[in-house]
Amino acid sequence: CKSFAKSYNKFRSGKGKRIKPVVYILIPVSCRSRTFFIKLLISLNKPTNGDIDDLRERTLDSLAIHQTEMLIVDEANHLEQKTFSDLRHVYDEEELNIAVLLVGTTNRLRTVVKNNEQVVGRFLEEYEIDRLDDKEFKKMVGLWERDDLQLPEHSNLTKRITFSKLKIATKKLVGR
Repeated sequence: CKSFAKSYNKFRSGKGKRIKPVVYILIPVSCRSRTFFIKLLISLNKPTNGDIDDLRERTLDSLAIHQTEMLIVDEANHLEQKTFSDLRHVYDEEELNIAVLLVGTTNRLRTVVKNNEQVVGRFLEEYEIDRLDDKEFKKMVGLWERDDLQLPEHSNLTKRITFSKLKIATKKLVGR
């Protein structure tokens, strides 16, 4: 998800423009609304001071300014129940028209989401990534290596011997 956001934002960025069509945030354990908004504001390089109402308003304004089209919330199962109302508020804001993608461990996310019928109606489309074939897994590892690791030297994770070991160690499962 993080790699997708980076590569898509690079593709869509314009000279002198503050466009960030995809915003990715990683949610910490027991995430309350204040932390949720601060994470969003940090990802948009905006100030994080003020009370919860200031943070909410600044977040909505910033998402509009940056022409955000998609919000990816990784580890969404860590959001506290009350925080889901703020997530719904972002999603429901008509002027923004933002797609929200909740990412997390299937069982944990389902448990958290099903307790809130407002969230279920808006967000509960489930897609699980199963075991990838060799070609897909190699492509995923290559993207991860290039976009996320960004090591000073090439790690050779997609080279024959290293890749074979990686396939065995991970069983070609992503994010589990």
